[in-house]
Amino acid sequence: MFFAGSLCEPYQDMIQKAKELLKPGGMLITAISNRLGLKYQAGAKAEQFCLSRTELKELLCGSEGNEGTVKFYYPMPDYRLPVTLYSDGYLPGKGDLTHAILAYDYPKYLRFDLGKMFDEVCEGKQFETFANSFFNHLEPS
Repeated sequence: MFFAGSLCEPYQDMIQKAKELLKPGGMLITAISNRLGLKYQAGAKAEQFCLSRTELKELLCGSEGNEGTVKFYYPMPDYRLPVTLYSDGYLPGKGDLTHAILAYDYPKYLRFDLGKMFDEVCEGKQFETFANSFFNHLEPS
C-alpha cells in the first residue's frame, strides 16, 4: 500500500486501516513532508499535513517500536520532485547539498543561505532530522 502526500489526520486511524489491509509480507510505503524540513525553515509554505521523522516512525512502528521495521529514504529537494535519493546507509556530507537544486515551491526570497545551512546540518550529522521530506517503507512484524 502506498501513501504519497495523502496521509492525513487522523494519522493513526489511516495507518491502522492500511496495516489491516496489507497481505502477509506486504509493505506500507509513505511519502510525506517533514515539518522540520529546512525548506520550511527558509520560508517555503508548509504543507497541511507533515510529520517529523520521529513522529512518523512512532506512527508506523508504535511508540514501543515493536510493530515492524521502518526504513527511511530522503529525497532531495523533496518527495514530489526528487533529483537525488539518500538513505540511512548513505547520507549526504558537507558540500553535497551546497548547490542543491531548489524545488519549484521554494519562496523567491529565502530567509537564509539554504546551501550553507545544509552543509552545517550535514556536518553536524543532523540531515535525517532536517531533510525536506521522507520516503519510507514499513515491513510489519
